[in-house]
Amino acid sequence: STTLVPVLSLLYDNVCHQDGDKLISAGGFNFLVCARCSGIYFGALLASAFLLFRPKRINIKQQVFIGACIILFADVVINNFLLNNYNMISALVTGLLFGSLSLIIVLNLLQEYLFHRKTFE
Repeated sequence: STTLVPVLSLLYDNVCHQDGDKLISAGGFNFLVCARCSGIYFGALLASAFLLFRPKRINIKQQVFIGACIILFADVVINNFLLNNYNMISALVTGLLFGSLSLIIVLNLLQEYLFHRKTFE
């Protein structure tokens, strides 16, 4: 319902700048977060859907995650400060990469904490 949009927009305001020029528009409606944040959320969603059908644990090396962080940071710097020209596609793609890797790492850490921690007697 469109009556919830102002409330949801306030909630997302804490995590995204919500610059109107950087929002993805679909069907006449704007997403409530920018392309990069949308990519992060969709990346996490796609990774969770993928993990539902993959019984084996996926291990992400720390270097891969750091590489994704560097790519995301470089995209921000290049598009916002050097070129001064926002590229919605690169923002979405780097967000997808970062969001999917982040979710996998968080789930691995959670699994490690919940199922492999040592109990004290």
